[in-house]
Amino acid sequence: MHPVIEKLRGGLLVSCMATEEEILHGPMLMAALAACAEQGGAVGIKASGERDVAAVSRTVKIPVMGMTSRNDPSGKRWITPTFEACEALVKAGAQIVAIQGTKARTYGDPTEVLIKRTHEELNAALMVDVTNVEEAQAAEAMGADLVRPTYRQPTPDWDLLGKVISAVSCPVVAEGGYWRPEEVARAFDMGAYCAVVGTAITRPALLTRWWIDTIAKARG
Repeated sequence: MHPVIEKLRGGLLVSCMATEEEILHGPMLMAALAACAEQGGAVGIKASGERDVAAVSRTVKIPVMGMTSRNDPSGKRWITPTFEACEALVKAGAQIVAIQGTKARTYGDPTEVLIKRTHEELNAALMVDVTNVEEAQAAEAMGADLVRPTYRQPTPDWDLLGKVISAVSCPVVAEGGYWRPEEVARAFDMGAYCAVVGTAITRPALLTRWWIDTIAKARG
């Protein structure tokens, strides 16, 4: 196990990301959010893009997970698809790189190449996004340090999380659709190694809208 992974055991990573349309977009603001998360007890930060990763890594002492997104010629979005992208994130300060390990991957470098080169040439850990048990097992066999079940639904996919945890021996990350601490606690009880929460902590405009909509719904 890569030494940085042990620092994440049983803890919460906070995803500090914002789109260009959001008021909080920008490295300085993401670094400020990351500092708040560290102060609150987060064991790690997930950030997107070299500029945000660099700003965050200069600000916090906890591990930083970096990712970047690239579009292929058809416009389809891929997560950290090339070794060059991994290298840029690590040079910016990421100790962990998040990559896409789906079977349908058709753009960028092969997952196995990314894992091997990032380990050997950059001495960084990798989290591999997977969509099913087969992909999780393949990622583990390739040397993934962490696997993360990913899905399109807006709430945690408990069935997929449980199946992946049962199918692999490497650490499994719970991320995606977690809005309440009780949900993260449930993921830990199921065997998740660590959890990542973003929107429910670091996107105040969406949170405000969620509060307003929930209040209105409760009042009928």
